[in-house]
Amino acid sequence: MSKARIAVCFFGVLDRSIRFTIRQITKLILDPLRENYDVTLYGFNLHVGSSLVDGQLVSHGDWNCLDLDIVHEENQDEIDLEIKRIMSPSSTPTIRMRSDYTADEVENTLRQLYSEEKVGNWLDENKHKIDAVVVCGPDYYPTRMFDTGEIETVRRYPNRVLTTWTNPGQGFTNGFYVGKAETLAKVMRRYSCYHHFFPTDKDYEHILYRSFEMNKVEHGYSKMMFFKIRNDGSVARQGMMRRPEWDSDCRIAETYIHSHT
Repeated sequence: MSKARIAVCFFGVLDRSIRFTIRQITKLILDPLRENYDVTLYGFNLHVGSSLVDGQLVSHGDWNCLDLDIVHEENQDEIDLEIKRIMSPSSTPTIRMRSDYTADEVENTLRQLYSEEKVGNWLDENKHKIDAVVVCGPDYYPTRMFDTGEIETVRRYPNRVLTTWTNPGQGFTNGFYVGKAETLAKVMRRYSCYHHFFPTDKDYEHILYRSFEMNKVEHGYSKMMFFKIRNDGSVARQGMMRRPEWDSDCRIAETYIHSHT
């Protein structure tokens, strides 16, 4: 019997910190999936050129360690031309978020929405070739072995998409998803319908929640948890990961990262 076909997708600035996360992503996500499924790796890379990420230049080409089967890439400078138009004070709707979001953070929100939409477009175009999908931010340092039973869950319930408990904020944690390609594409394609989500007095996670609601997609939780790793190798603890029970995992992550800088 042939194995089910699984796509694992990465998005955003793939070079940001993949050099720190690749071992953990491979060990805890890719290896368990490859044991059971026929896995294709897709990536959408936002090429930032000489722009600083987390205050420093990125090491271009680091994403090659992912050994992607398919990769699409666009220049951030070109995308920013449209984003700046969308954020113009004269544009409708007004692009406003919760009061603690700076203008730079709102701009980064739109960049991430754009990157996720590119993955969503690819999933929609290839939905008949894929049995299920795992999406993972390349700067995510997973702390748990991926439960392949979650693949079977979303195959059994095709209108369900799983996210993690890591940092739900005012909605659902973004950036790690498990679902069927067609359903996940609906949730991820938020950029082209941004006018449904702005202005808002809530956070990025609420925009994701609204996408589930708008597309009538059922939500569930993955067992996966993760830290975010910055371009400088620092570990960002968000949401649930700030709790004391994750201190040991954080120290392990920091030790590994510091040994590779």
